[in-house]
Amino acid sequence: MTISAQGLQRVAAIAIVSYFIAYTVLCWFLDFAFPGKLATQMRVRFFFDAGVISGVLALLSSFALWRSHRRLSIAGFAACLAWVVWTALPRL
Repeated sequence: MTISAQGLQRVAAIAIVSYFIAYTVLCWFLDFAFPGKLATQMRVRFFFDAGVISGVLALLSSFALWRSHRRLSIAGFAACLAWVVWTALPRL
């Protein structure tokens, strides 16, 4: 059984979006489980670089998955929005 290039791209996009959804949930969970302004600012500084890279990849992958996996795509867009809100919270 051979995997086509399109199938491989779809599997990679699903993995990227699923990872970013879990990543965003983890960021929000850590803020709610361990509150504190100093700890939140340190987490944002620590998680920001990885979040930007994976967030851009998740956004692009969500666009690619729009026709084939609409629910996952919408969840990916929501995770991108939730991550942007999470990074803005320590500045408020």
